[in-house]
Amino acid sequence: MDQEIPLKIGGKVKPPNLISSPAPRHPPTNNSAKGHALVSFVVSSTGVPNRIHILSIEGEYPDSASKTLEAIKQYKFQPATKDNKPVAVAMTVEIYFSSFQN
Repeated sequence: MDQEIPLKIGGKVKPPNLISSPAPRHPPTNNSAKGHALVSFVVSSTGVPNRIHILSIEGEYPDSASKTLEAIKQYKFQPATKDNKPVAVAMTVEIYFSSFQN
């Protein structure tokens, strides 16, 4: 399988458009809890996220990393373009999550 070389967004490289972005699903807790994660990934020329890496994560859930990865894998994009052709791009995003009391 060929690995696409991701480009940087800017200049002739237009960013991808987010179509769907489910939030990380955390079970309700006895306390209000929240957190965030900084995540890098590549949006392929078909609009699918891959090469997902959590750069940092803060939160009060023992499974925050796995829930964040699960959510990012479900993201859907209209691909980035260069000269009106779909291209892969590298992205870094911050994801916020929360859970509320039962």
